[in-house]
Amino acid sequence: MSQKVTPEQLKKWKSETLDSLYHFDKAILGYEKTTRPEKIGLEPKTHWDMCRFVEGKYIEGEDKELKPFKLCMIPRNCLKTSAITVGFAIQQIVKNPNIRILRTNEKFD
Repeated sequence: MSQKVTPEQLKKWKSETLDSLYHFDKAILGYEKTTRPEKIGLEPKTHWDMCRFVEGKYIEGEDKELKPFKLCMIPRNCLKTSAITVGFAIQQIVKNPNIRILRTNEKFD
């Protein structure tokens, strides 16, 4: 049984997913426990603040200045790469198809 989606609902959903990395990751990329083989999905308690922090919408302390780099220290298997590295990059590409994204990595031996 399928439901009809009104233009207003579609507009709200589109706005919500493009404005919120957390909602984008869940709705568009499917980072839900039920849809992932390893049964690990985004949890509001853990990932909401993490996504807001990455988006620059997380304000803490006296300093209101936007920082060019951010560090998320969260344990392994908490979907950091999926939610932030992949999700944020794809969300930015959807918002602006002409954007250029450089992802680098360095391994210390």
